Amino acid sequence: MKVRPLLSGISRCLRLAHVMSLSLVFCLIVSCSGGDAPQESPSGSPPAAEIQSPAEIALADVAEETTEDAASSTPPPQAEDSPQIETSVTSVPTEPSESAVKVSPDGNVPSDENVEPSEAVGPDETLVRGVAIFQGDRPRRTIIKMDADPTCQKIHAGKKVGSEGEIVSSTGRIANVFVYVKEGLSGYILAGPSLTAELDQRGCVYRPHVQGIMVGQTLNIRNSDTTLHNINCQAANNPGFNFGQPTPGVRERVFRKPEPAIKFKCDVHPWMNAWLFVMDHPYFAVTERDGSFAIPDLPPGDYTLAAWHEKFGEIENPVSIAEGQATTADFTFVP
Repeated sequence: MKVRPLLSGISRCLRLAHVMSLSLVFCLIVSCSGGDAPQESPSGSPPAAEIQSPAEIALADVAEETTEDAASSTPPPQAEDSPQIETSVTSVPTEPSESAVKVSPDGNVPSDENVEPSEAVGPDETLVRGVAIFQGDRPRRTIIKMDADPTCQKIHAGKKVGSEGEIVSSTGRIANVFVYVKEGLSGYILAGPSLTAELDQRGCVYRPHVQGIMVGQTLNIRNSDTTLHNINCQAANNPGFNFGQPTPGVRERVFRKPEPAIKFKCDVHPWMNAWLFVMDHPYFAVTERDGSFAIPDLPPGDYTLAAWHEKFGEIENPVSIAEGQATTADFTFVP
């Protein structure tokens, strides 16, 4: 029950009772004095305003109070055209490259013929970009034989699957090269990771094949297949681990120390392997299938960049970064 309307009603009843008694007294006074209706003045001016009885004054007050109570209980009108603002944050995962490839008659596995580095940045953005190039006879990709596990073989429906460690285009561009700032960041306070990274076992292949995460960043290890996988993390600076995932699902791991080139492998499927870099800064990238990379937002200064490949080793390249300019740093691997 609402208290205010109840109290207001009681108050009005009491005031009405008081009004009735005042009205009776007023009538007695008027009848005894023989008062008449007001007359027009001899000068022709309009008569004075009529005198309200106490009852009329009280009734007017009660009516005004009732009106105010009704107004206070009515909610304020809502704006019909008020816009509704919705805020959402969407994380867009990066789709890993497809491993199924065509095989040439000579047994070689070509990759992305005659591709050019992609232009993924604006002209006024501070960044370093370049390509990883292989100089020499292009290596052949190994054809993975998955007949040991019928589930894996069925996933690819008879397509040939090539290894991820020797993806070199006909123009010598190398994929899966990890490029990172090796020296020059001392003295900077760098923001921690904000997104969750993922290592997926899909199609009996690790995806992505090479990636970098930051210290303290959560790594989701996912099994997207309906067959048993075994995750053997061969870390040195961080605790290693080895566990099985017999069914689809996710398990989380966090690395607390920087460590380069941690190898992951599957003991059930020996062709499965991947590489993980745990970094103490966010300035790193992995080359695309056209050999290109870009590291944005690197503070102006002089740095040493390093480019690592699982079969071709690591090489370094000095670079100077200027504000608002794109700097080029290419890496050439010679066997």
